[in-house]
Amino acid sequence: LPISIGTETGMPTLAECALIVAPYQVEGEVAGTIGVLGPTRMDYPQAMAAVAVVSHRLSQRLTDG
Repeated sequence: LPISIGTETGMPTLAECALIVAPYQVEGEVAGTIGVLGPTRMDYPQAMAAVAVVSHRLSQRLTDG
């Protein structure tokens, strides 16, 4: 999963933050992106797992109805 920490986000106002994102799909096509924005000292493994699960379940739900 893509992770941007501090200045890697490209936005000076988010220098103290981290961003974890994952795409979601509808019928195999990327339809959007979900993510978590939090402090640079967040629990990365937990946040990454949460984003991955939500992305996967959202993709399933949007595809299957």
